[in-house]
Amino acid sequence: MPLRYPQARIAVLCKAPEPGKVKTRLAQKVGVALATDLHRHMAWRCLQMLSQAQLARLELWCAPDPEHLFFQQCQRELGVRLMPQGAGDLGDRMNRAFLQPNAGSTVVIGTDCPALNAGYVAQALERLNQGAETVVGPAEDGGYVLLGLREPVPALTRRLFCDMPWGTEKVLKETVRRLEGKLELLPILWDVDRYPDLLRLKREASTLALGPDFTKLLASIHVRTVSPIG
Repeated sequence: MPLRYPQARIAVLCKAPEPGKVKTRLAQKVGVALATDLHRHMAWRCLQMLSQAQLARLELWCAPDPEHLFFQQCQRELGVRLMPQGAGDLGDRMNRAFLQPNAGSTVVIGTDCPALNAGYVAQALERLNQGAETVVGPAEDGGYVLLGLREPVPALTRRLFCDMPWGTEKVLKETVRRLEGKLELLPILWDVDRYPDLLRLKREASTLALGPDFTKLLASIHVRTVSPIG
């Protein structure tokens, strides 16, 4: 099946599912093993969904590097192109993902938003295709789950990524300010970072098309397993 937007790219930023290095805030409540398993399932579901949708060229930007067995599996079974995120903060790594030779319109996402589906990404790509300069998918926590640029250039990415208060509720507001209103906003979605997010994911799993394996994992998690400590 041909790509719907063959000149565009989708860059997915993902950490390797290594215990103790992913979903650390969630791990404080549910344990390292379960937090790592949840991260792996969210990443696989996101990549599988986009691979099947055939929207645009799909790249998996890997941290710490593409050699991890999970990333190799993604390349082998889903056909994604593996790229190293490299060093630096989130802004440095996003900048690297955007500023590729012959990049074309580019959408960058993470893997922490199970509510994000192929239709949502297609909406972003279509708006860029129709002439929007920047498309942002806001997150409920004050950040964003998607950023799309029609023409990624260094001057623009420097303005968006340098000295950004990453990991705070100020990211979206500051991004909008720096763009001076020259952006289009998609519907607000939510990430899975903390214990209440996991409970919400369990409640809404039947509406999110997560796939049988992910759904089975969530069903196996009992509330007492994820009750706050203390």
